[in-house]
Amino acid sequence: MNRVSPTNIEMLRPMTKDTLTQRVADAIKAYIVSENLSPGAKLPSERNLSELLAVSRNIVREGLSILVAEGVIVKKPGKGIFLREMAEASVAHVGAEILQQERERYEAIREARAAVEIGAIGLIVARVTEQDLEQLEQAVAYAGKGPLPPEALERLPEVWAVW
Repeated sequence: MNRVSPTNIEMLRPMTKDTLTQRVADAIKAYIVSENLSPGAKLPSERNLSELLAVSRNIVREGLSILVAEGVIVKKPGKGIFLREMAEASVAHVGAEILQQERERYEAIREARAAVEIGAIGLIVARVTEQDLEQLEQAVAYAGKGPLPPEALERLPEVWAVW
């Protein structure tokens, strides 16, 4: 049975309703920024957001409530959800939050990738052959000379299949 490393256990914490609600609010902010929506622009309905984000309408409503409290949107009963007039400083704050979240997501992915790659080293060492090492040395030698020649490129799938 695989055991979870104590150093990475914090990555595997249960999702709470609050976390999901905040993620919905963050996703809507990211949508607003990526679509470059203007103040007064109408956002998708609660039902549509619920379907797009694959969460319940209650979670969407709570996420929207966060955005109302932050002054990002305004809900007009019977009319829809609209992007509120915002001061430039407020827009910059929203953009900075999204950028920070993307940095954190990138860092988490990079750490996970490093853990997998380091964990794979033992398997690679156990399976590598002399021929694999020779092909790797040739690839490294070619790398210093510029692009690989076509015959070397044709052999790459064989080399990489081992890894």
